[in-house]
Amino acid sequence: MKNNLNKLGLLALLGIMVSCGGGTTSQNPSTSSNGDTSSTTTSNATTSSGTTTSSAGTTSETTTTSETTTSESETITSIKDVIEAGFNGTAGTTQYTFQGTVVGIIQNSYYLQEGTSGIYVYNLPVSGLALGKKVKVSSQITNYNGLVETNYSAKDSAKVTLVGDGETYTAKTYTVETFNNEYQCTLANIEGLKYSSGSVTVGTSSNIEFKIGDNKVIMHTDKYLDDAVETAIKEKVESIKANDTVSFVNTVLYMNTRDNANTIQVGITSADQIVITKGEAIKVTGITAKDSVEVNINGKVDLEASVLPENADDKELVYSVENPAICEVIDGQVKGLTAGNTNVTIKSHENETITKTVAVTVKNESQAVGEKLEITRATAFSGLTGTSYATYNGDHTIGAYTVKTTDVLGNTYASKFDVLQFKKTTGTLTVEGTFQKINVTLYATGNFSSDMIYIDSSKQTINMDAVEAAKEDTGEKYTNSKGTSYNVYKYTIELNLGAATTGTFKVTNKNSFALYIGSIVLE
Repeated sequence: MKNNLNKLGLLALLGIMVSCGGGTTSQNPSTSSNGDTSSTTTSNATTSSGTTTSSAGTTSETTTTSETTTSESETITSIKDVIEAGFNGTAGTTQYTFQGTVVGIIQNSYYLQEGTSGIYVYNLPVSGLALGKKVKVSSQITNYNGLVETNYSAKDSAKVTLVGDGETYTAKTYTVETFNNEYQCTLANIEGLKYSSGSVTVGTSSNIEFKIGDNKVIMHTDKYLDDAVETAIKEKVESIKANDTVSFVNTVLYMNTRDNANTIQVGITSADQIVITKGEAIKVTGITAKDSVEVNINGKVDLEASVLPENADDKELVYSVENPAICEVIDGQVKGLTAGNTNVTIKSHENETITKTVAVTVKNESQAVGEKLEITRATAFSGLTGTSYATYNGDHTIGAYTVKTTDVLGNTYASKFDVLQFKKTTGTLTVEGTFQKINVTLYATGNFSSDMIYIDSSKQTINMDAVEAAKEDTGEKYTNSKGTSYNVYKYTIELNLGAATTGTFKVTNKNSFALYIGSIVLE
């Protein structure tokens, strides 16, 4: 089942983004530069007015038909009336014929806008499809979680015709109160936002929450965006400070009826669509942290350090160790190296005169190995089903441990093996604990990257020659989409760290293909 949020990041627009039905944006923004500047009227039309701006910069009144007969056998229904039927549940199995300007394209799907209304045409290809073209569609419609779109289940009875050139639309500024379902997928601006929570993760879909008073505006970036574009968006979001005000410009809005009637989804495909008005800086006034800590050799303890006030603009802290032979600080945690006493000094990055000193004692004791942890599809994803990575993202409790996954799902490989499927380039699993041995089994048809196991930020060395030599032929075959079959091998990776080590254990997939892991055992 497709996901409305995924559509947000895919809408193709040029120069500016254009609105359409369902809040979806593409990775390559583009729009037509040769839009017809004439009004979109047809004979015998009952009309409602909206304002559009042509590519020449002139403004004209655009009219939308209520029901206009274009021939003896065909009735054109306005997109506004079509989506109204979708919203109020009266559409049924009616075959509607409507037309509008293509304002966004997602492979074989696209958005049509007519006046101030738009609709999503799902997977109904037409030859010559391009932004700015006018397309006529005859199809049943459906309401998918508040998004009115053509009904894919009835695609065999649908008909699509390329009519000619369409129009160019300009953004209208809305508030949460003034935007409603009637304007779904219109090109829009929304102003006066405050950052609330969330962050952008490159390579996956992200939802960042902003607020206007008590109303929410969700900014969505899609995993199909180019990494460079998504990185620029990530950096822009991370530059927002507590007193800053944010506006979204030339973007796509739609109501999120699955969440709340007063929640708007915003599709962002460029950092330029995020406009930040800087507010008064909130300065650091102090640092809070533990006064003293004790830790075993190879053990770790969190200093629990942070700036005051909590919403200060610059939250970065700088750590230094009086005797670095005794301990080190990694991501705010002290790791014991040798027995002894020392001090850790914490400074504010913004103001080095603001400091905090923590006394550290490293005890001459080896860190005890924790309880054995076995991570499999059954132990990590019990009760979870589906083929969407998003379904499985998050925290999973296995015994005393919390296993975190991103872009890892439960699946069956080669029709036989239960696996943890790591998405290409982004699949990641982490768990914190104290372990000495690592064992990973995976299924593959050939070579894979050795860059996959980390403890904290330290990559662990894997002897791939030994792994290759010990591989087992499972006797099973994997057949790809082209019908080609390959032998499936079971690979086993074994690492002995030599001593109990406390940290964040991570398995990640940096291959350009999915990785299928049968089990991860830490002990």
